[in-house]
Amino acid sequence: MNGLTRRGFLGVGALGAAGLSLAREVEDPPAAEPAASASPLKIGIVTYNIAKDWDLPTILENCQAAKYDGVELRTGHAHGVELTLTPSQRTEVKRRLANSPVKLAQLGSTYEFHSTDPAEVTASDHGVEVRVEVHGSGTSRLEYIQKIMEIADHPLVTVNWNSNQTDLEGGTLEENFARVSAKIRHAHMRDLFQEEYPWRKLIALLSGIKFQGYCCAEIPETSDPLRVMRYFRALLLAYQGVL
Repeated sequence: MNGLTRRGFLGVGALGAAGLSLAREVEDPPAAEPAASASPLKIGIVTYNIAKDWDLPTILENCQAAKYDGVELRTGHAHGVELTLTPSQRTEVKRRLANSPVKLAQLGSTYEFHSTDPAEVTASDHGVEVRVEVHGSGTSRLEYIQKIMEIADHPLVTVNWNSNQTDLEGGTLEENFARVSAKIRHAHMRDLFQEEYPWRKLIALLSGIKFQGYCCAEIPETSDPLRVMRYFRALLLAYQGVL
């Protein structure tokens, strides 16, 4: 021991252990927070279900108050933006939307576009983009949506991602996302607190393809909608490292 006492040895040992601990902290710093996105994903809301009873002025007012970028107006709801509008009513809808920072993300319909009669589905001359929702019995699986996109091979036929649990079947989320990633133009999202769905991965994948569409909250109605909408927005931003 070269004259080193037991007490001195233990003291040096304790100092060494402390030094080792300090060195380990320096070498292995805590994991950094996710880098903030330079351009956060745009956020919107689907009028189904949370806003199904709001008229158009209320929708635009509430979305602006909650700092939402856009809205998807689903047919059959209280906003009344339907095919039956008169020319003057259409002009009024356009005026309200033009004067609001909240943009019309898309119109949600319940029409069927799988008719074998070409006259029933002709839309190219009008520039109408048909966004097929990943939805339905069987057709909520991405391998089938991929096949539908291959058959309906047209630049105006695209995909509305729907954030289903079936996104995790038949492959990983990354594999299933890749099946249709080139066609995704719009996204629906359920409550972001649902831990069974990999929201952070989905958001990273959308950011990775430089997604320019809207991530629309398709969430249940509530007695305190603005509060819930703000929570949803905060979670979406947090998943992107913005908050």
